[in-house]
Amino acid sequence: MTGDYKSAIKLFDKAIQKNPKLKEAYIQRGLCYENINQDDKAINDYNTLLSFDPSNTTAFYYIGLCKYKQKNFEESIQFFNKALITKGVSNPTDTSNVQIVIDFNKNGLLAVDQAAFDVASYEIYYERGLAYYSTKQIKRAFYDFENCIRHKYMLGESNYMIGLCWLTANKKDKACEAFKQGVFYGDSLSKTQILEECK
Repeated sequence: MTGDYKSAIKLFDKAIQKNPKLKEAYIQRGLCYENINQDDKAINDYNTLLSFDPSNTTAFYYIGLCKYKQKNFEESIQFFNKALITKGVSNPTDTSNVQIVIDFNKNGLLAVDQAAFDVASYEIYYERGLAYYSTKQIKRAFYDFENCIRHKYMLGESNYMIGLCWLTANKKDKACEAFKQGVFYGDSLSKTQILEECK
């Protein structure tokens, strides 16, 4: 979405006045608020949506993103966990084994009209991994980025973050391997790390 966010907000205001339970309007208006750096108003919209749709993955995910931007990393992790629970992950903090998550809607298929308002599990894992890394929960971050790689999601960036996790654990050889994979998938930050760390 590009353009005049304030005008778009007014349009979504009207849509919500006509239908106070129009889920898409709350999501879109929240995104507009985020784009003009009014994250608290965005969070309010997502919370309103959750008040009548308490298992809305997208609302939990976007609150998590807002909390992350506000540097409330622990809170962001809690919301990413809630989003994962809506995707069928029974214990989102358990990293002892891999839980397979298949992203289907309640009818068994991810319908085209719903796809724009859903978030795939690997996107949640990636953002939660960043939050874990920011709180120095390196093992948990590592698990999330490995999960992204298994899903072939943001392969360059995920390998870069795994490299940073290995560096934190003083495993430079493994870090360099991850950075090389990051470069292979086009990540420029991995290239910088190779120049600095892998001589």
